[in-house]
Amino acid sequence: MEERVEPLLTRVADATDRLLATVGRLSDGDCRAASRLPSWTRGHVLSHLARNADALAGLMDGARTGRLAPMYASAGARDADIEAGAARPAADLVADLRTAAARFAEAAAGLGPAFDRDAWSVEQVWRHGRSRPTSDVPLARLAEVDLHHVDLGAGYELADIPDPVAELLIDDAVSRLGAAGDVSPFQVRVEEGGPAVPAVDTAPAVDNRALGAHAVTVAGSRADLLGWLAGRTDGSALRCDGELPRLPAWG
Repeated sequence: MEERVEPLLTRVADATDRLLATVGRLSDGDCRAASRLPSWTRGHVLSHLARNADALAGLMDGARTGRLAPMYASAGARDADIEAGAARPAADLVADLRTAAARFAEAAAGLGPAFDRDAWSVEQVWRHGRSRPTSDVPLARLAEVDLHHVDLGAGYELADIPDPVAELLIDDAVSRLGAAGDVSPFQVRVEEGGPAVPAVDTAPAVDNRALGAHAVTVAGSRADLLGWLAGRTDGSALRCDGELPRLPAWG
């Protein structure tokens, strides 16, 4: 377990530093402007990122203490907390995000420097009532931080996400879609530097990950594949040897 958790927490810390560098340059007006997410300002995105850090920290604290509680009290409470913080000045939004990120890191460290296998294996209730192990927290937070960094529309793009992180998020998305069983079978192939150049050596965890028999192959750059899988793009930049699968909403 610790072999997977520890490096992911390092990537979360790095992604958080990238995010804080961007949001530290935003003005009050910038934060009130629209983000790339429907009906959300940048302030909504930042408020959500802070409350998500708190919610995931709560899961880790629960795994440590044995006092388990759902990730969010309710969908309504989650939305209300985001809305309540969205219109704050930029300095307050950034300070809240920085403090929440520190709480997240503290909660992760609280599970012990040896990353206790039993604690990280505890099944908990996530959003929408889904049951997932605590060990999913680091990758979930990594996805939240880097994808919502892009959603801010403040100069950080899908192509700016480091290749190893993009590959992790692509592989996780494909795995979750395969496990859900509610999408037609497909596999993805990363191509960089031109058509028909699969990244066999640089992305072995991603290439040829099949979701079932008779799968179509969806090929493109890491950024284009991740954008499609995460619901940020329509997939028109990708190549597919059949009909491009229709994906459920991200989240």
